[in-house]
Amino acid sequence: MFAQRLERLVTIVGMLALLCACKLFKGKDDADLDAGAAVRPPTPALPAAPATDVEFAGTFTKTAQFTIRNGQRFNSATGKGTGTVTVGNGKVVYALTYPGTDVATAVVTQTYSYGPGDVRPVAGGFDATLVFVKMDSNTKNFNADSTNPRLQARRSGGSWQIGLTTTDSNGVFGGVEFR
Repeated sequence: MFAQRLERLVTIVGMLALLCACKLFKGKDDADLDAGAAVRPPTPALPAAPATDVEFAGTFTKTAQFTIRNGQRFNSATGKGTGTVTVGNGKVVYALTYPGTDVATAVVTQTYSYGPGDVRPVAGGFDATLVFVKMDSNTKNFNADSTNPRLQARRSGGSWQIGLTTTDSNGVFGGVEFR
């Protein structure tokens, strides 16, 4: 859908440029042009600001998780909790709640951003490169998932399957699946 909108935008901008060029040269003949009449090239139309919203926007619930530290898979405390991811308007918010070690219930919310050039169509869906924005947490025992965040959205039946992969500030790699 995003690719179709972008294609339409490019077509409209091209048609506007052609229309401007036709109006600029209307009534000019070769003699006027050869005589050195000043002809100003058309000012290119600026494309509309691209929307950062995506076809797979929505809120999804965590269904699976994996964590790898030092090349070995291990069970993280966050795996025992619940989580959601909300995608839309240039933002991804990953919220998770799990049994804490320094607090009874740890609540962590991480925010990422993306722009129109960060979301690419692939077979069956989209891939997005994210930028870590911030983390809010009530526990000191959580490291921000701030390195190399990526999102994958794949059409699965009539709904979307979302994958979020990150590396935290200690080098622990993780992935979460949402539906």
